[in-house]
Amino acid sequence: VSEQAVTDELTGLSNPRRFRELMAKEHERAHRFGHDLSLIMLDIDDFKQVNDEHGHLQGDEVLRMVGRVLDEESRGIDEPARYGGEEFAVALPETDLEGAVELAERIRSRIESERVPGVDGGAPLHVTASLGSASMPASAANAQDLVASADAALYEAKRAGKNRVVTASARSQAGQS
Repeated sequence: VSEQAVTDELTGLSNPRRFRELMAKEHERAHRFGHDLSLIMLDIDDFKQVNDEHGHLQGDEVLRMVGRVLDEESRGIDEPARYGGEEFAVALPETDLEGAVELAERIRSRIESERVPGVDGGAPLHVTASLGSASMPASAANAQDLVASADAALYEAKRAGKNRVVTASARSQAGQS
């Protein structure tokens, strides 16, 4: 029962509650030991169109595929999570921004190459994702800023044409603590 309380039923990944708890814990650990903590935020491109044109059961299959890709591409210490709707996150303890960008690009490429079987005999579906990556301390001072930085990078990827990885900019010297 306690596992169900922190697991997304559809994807089997951590749910937002578990993700927030983990981010708080990893922020404290990173701060205490001087480690990097990186974050990837991911949004499935044009997901509303998938649901509108193919139905919610097909949308669920897309979400399961993305969850599987995140789970398979993540290391044991990483924490992939369904953040909400069609948005996902991967917390990367002890990972710098370069490592986060490398993983984000692997995830983006893998999602682009996957084909989601059509439900009820429908044609296989192809989807893409936009990703934003950020790292603490390079682009954020704390866990809340890390999520905001990765999310801003994600939406920049959307604005720049989708199906890409965008990296959060470095914090200014004045903003560092």
